Amino acid sequence: MTNISKIDYQFREIANITNILHMVTLGYYGNLDDPAKEKIQQALNLLNITMDDANSEIQKIILHDQNLLKMKDEFISNVNHELRTPLTSIIGTTDYIIDTIHKLSETDILKRVKRIKTSSMDLLHLVNELLDFSKFEAGKLSCNLCNFNIQQILEKIKDTFEGFCKAKKINLHVDIQNFSIEHDPDHIYKILVNLVSNAYKFTESGEIRIETIKSSDFCQISVKDTGCGIHENDLENIFQRFNQGKIQNNKANGTGIGLHYANNLAQKHGGKISVESKLNHGSCFTLTLPIISQFKLQQKEVNQNGIKT
Repeated sequence: MTNISKIDYQFREIANITNILHMVTLGYYGNLDDPAKEKIQQALNLLNITMDDANSEIQKIILHDQNLLKMKDEFISNVNHELRTPLTSIIGTTDYIIDTIHKLSETDILKRVKRIKTSSMDLLHLVNELLDFSKFEAGKLSCNLCNFNIQQILEKIKDTFEGFCKAKKINLHVDIQNFSIEHDPDHIYKILVNLVSNAYKFTESGEIRIETIKSSDFCQISVKDTGCGIHENDLENIFQRFNQGKIQNNKANGTGIGLHYANNLAQKHGGKISVESKLNHGSCFTLTLPIISQFKLQQKEVNQNGIKT
């Protein structure tokens, strides 16, 4: 018997008891004095109100589960599509080279090999995203804290996306700052890759700007784009698992886990990701981080108390 079936059975039993009590007040089982009838009627009224409230909550649970199931189905469908797209490109381009290699010039071969590399990188990014998300959901997130210069991450991001943006004729501006933070550099890189990847995916023309601000305790890294933007109604749920929002004209697909994973990863370090966006006027995602990761601060506090971490 499922949980819903058990609840339904319990509700039916309560309904039966309610009917019996109601029949008692009507005199089906003998006469009762007025005070006794009044007390039973009060109990009946309270029971009915409780049942109505419980039924309302159960309906919310059922609706939530149905929506979650629907989002999971969409997630699986999206992942299937996202995997097939680069794989189809790789296989198709490889077959073409094999079949026509004796006719192709060196320039033609190089062009198609670059296409294979781009599709391979897309596939690798997707697989890594799925693996990271799986580890995070299973509570197996590893963290290697160290002191590093933010310049290293920003230059790596620039190297990763500069070629892609140039091919799409999008201007990429990176404000490369020179200051140190104490975090897991791999985690910070993955967060920023997700933000910049989304900016690139949903921007057809204009620019992507990566800017940094540092204070004594916190730093902010903003990723601004001139893309299609996000509908106001979707901003509240943009970081939820499996949620992609309503992508304008379905210009780009995705798994719906990237922002959820990135924001939770930021929160693990004591930070957060905020968003400002307007439909057809671009988006700005801002990663705010403490200079020293909360992982490290918690670790120091535990050590001072003499408790093994």
